[in-house]
Amino acid sequence: MKISIIGTGHMGLAMLSRLNTAPFECMAYNRSPERLNDLPDGVVSTGDITEAISFAEVAIFIVSDADAILSLLDGQNLTNKIILQMGTIAPDQSLQCADTVTNMGGQYLEAPVLGSIPESAAGTLLIMTGGDNATFERCQPILQRLGKSVRHIGSVGQAAAIKLALNQLIASLTSAFSLTVGFLQNNQLEIDPFMEILRESALYAPTFDKKLQKMLDRDFESANFPMQHLLKDVGLFLQSPATKPLDSRFLESIQQTLIDATPEYSQHDYSALYNQVNPKV
Repeated sequence: MKISIIGTGHMGLAMLSRLNTAPFECMAYNRSPERLNDLPDGVVSTGDITEAISFAEVAIFIVSDADAILSLLDGQNLTNKIILQMGTIAPDQSLQCADTVTNMGGQYLEAPVLGSIPESAAGTLLIMTGGDNATFERCQPILQRLGKSVRHIGSVGQAAAIKLALNQLIASLTSAFSLTVGFLQNNQLEIDPFMEILRESALYAPTFDKKLQKMLDRDFESANFPMQHLLKDVGLFLQSPATKPLDSRFLESIQQTLIDATPEYSQHDYSALYNQVNPKV
């Protein structure tokens, strides 16, 4: 199966490291050519999006947003091509992408993931898909190579909605935990006894331990999921028509915290929210 990876940022590179082996043959494309310098051995690269799509049976799009997807698809011949969209976009945006692909003769499957660079490289992503069954089945060899859990949620837009719901939890849990850690420190309390209690309770989430040391060390430069991407996803969640009937004021407050933090920490790990919630004196 010939695959093109459209977008060789951190996630795209990690996917290439999993897919660059039999029975797959890979080509890589990136809008910024310098991002093609660190590809795994044996991966062919191109700076021509038409060549990348022509090469592939399945073109995996892992780019920043829906506008980038639509721009790259413009003018392409997608006859007998599958566009496998694995980034985080809004449900209505995914539907627009699907309509565009179908009108250009192709098939479309949304497949956003939960997990980041380590999980992608290890093939342990949680993958949610939306689209027709036939396209889902054709993509199964790729999805099974990348994920330990692959779920077909339903139609286009439904997997995208679940992904935004999960990323809203990332923002909310990280903000709440940052506030808690700062409160404990301001009361001159040790963190370990608190964490022992928390781990035994129904309040515990594994992400707390995953991000705790980064917060205590205030070390956020190594980012699997940068803050600017979380800000984008929170914005998509809040803009969704499905959010309008809900009281989402707490998330709007978190969005403002992200906005305030982004100028300094845009490329840092999203747990740098801690520095915004609990500034170092």
